[in-house]
Amino acid sequence: MNIPKQKKDKKRIWLDIRDSFLIQLKQEINKNVTKKNILIFLFILIVSLSFFIGGLLGDSDKNPSSSSIKDDPFYQSKKQTTVKLSYAKKQELAKKQTERFVKEYFTYDTRKMDRSTRIQPMVESAFYQEEKEADIHIRPTFEIVTVAFRKMENVYIQPLNEGFLWTATLFMEVSNGNGQKSIQKNNVSIVLQSSIDDPTKWLVSEVILYAEEDS
Repeated sequence: MNIPKQKKDKKRIWLDIRDSFLIQLKQEINKNVTKKNILIFLFILIVSLSFFIGGLLGDSDKNPSSSSIKDDPFYQSKKQTTVKLSYAKKQELAKKQTERFVKEYFTYDTRKMDRSTRIQPMVESAFYQEEKEADIHIRPTFEIVTVAFRKMENVYIQPLNEGFLWTATLFMEVSNGNGQKSIQKNNVSIVLQSSIDDPTKWLVSEVILYAEEDS
């Protein structure tokens, strides 16, 4: 392990002090000096040692290790925000995120709406607030009691400003008040934006649903 030059210098000074003290102590002992003089030399040694140790500790505080810097939350946050992804990787991440979102968003029970809670990690805050308000007002009707996502076709994703536009044809199973089930087919467009906190995460900001005959 390499020792910084400054620490080497301090160590050499300490060794010089120690050696000088031992030589003088030996000389004084040979002269039969008093116990008082020996104590004075010991005091000088202790004071020198205190300054030496204090200097080492001070250097440690001024020069934090690289590992402690890397563990700092601010450093990690800054590192995350500088992640650069290829266009193909961004598109792949956005596509996967949208497909997860679609399965949650188009599956719900109008008798106990909790859709906004399930989609919250996958959407922007403004969109979440809109859906949270909608959940409060949605009630069962004779035509629609439950909706369950079944499959998607004609999936396509393309760039849109700083984000992506995802389009597909969705098939949902709808049950009515009599318990009868039917397949509902709709075209849908979904807008995605990159998360500010995590550039590898894509969030839904808008959903546009079209009846098949309108497409």
